[in-house]
Amino acid sequence: MRTLRTILAAALLVAIVAGLAGMGAGCGGDTGLARQYSQQGDKLSEEATAIGNQLYSIKADLQKVLVANDIAGLVAKEAEVRSIQTKIDASMALIDRALVQYRKVMGLSGVDKYKTYASMQMEAALKAQEGLAIARDLGAFSLVAVESAKAGRPVDLTQSLKTVSTTVNKLDALERQLDKTKLEAKVYAKDNNLF
Repeated sequence: MRTLRTILAAALLVAIVAGLAGMGAGCGGDTGLARQYSQQGDKLSEEATAIGNQLYSIKADLQKVLVANDIAGLVAKEAEVRSIQTKIDASMALIDRALVQYRKVMGLSGVDKYKTYASMQMEAALKAQEGLAIARDLGAFSLVAVESAKAGRPVDLTQSLKTVSTTVNKLDALERQLDKTKLEAKVYAKDNNLF
């Protein structure tokens, strides 16, 4: 009888300890993972958007060349545009990886504030991808004009200026939206002590 009580008491103690251990892992485990995934996503996203200053510079240079109908100036920018195209592709890949991290947060439980933050960051990342796609299209347009000029075909850059200006205006608006979304996410993270 005494042995049975000892065994039951030991079993009860093991069950209580196991239950407490399980509760602790469920609470802290998902929060820790949410923080980790969010920070990894943020790092990748920051790396991806670091190209922004270079894009702004090349965008301004291309606009000047187009306004002046400066074919030689556009041809001189070819290597720079090709380099930016490569960097855009690398940035797009980094954003894809950031989105994977934010989606991991969305699959966790008990981390609603991190999910809200991840959702905000996903929105920003998708806007960044859209902006990079527009910048890539602008670069591709420039490279087509360069190839035409090199082949001796007439190129009238001022005819294309309206289309390019519309594209650049769309890109500028998207950049403003991206900055606003990223700022909102940063404020949300700070207000909720996520990091």
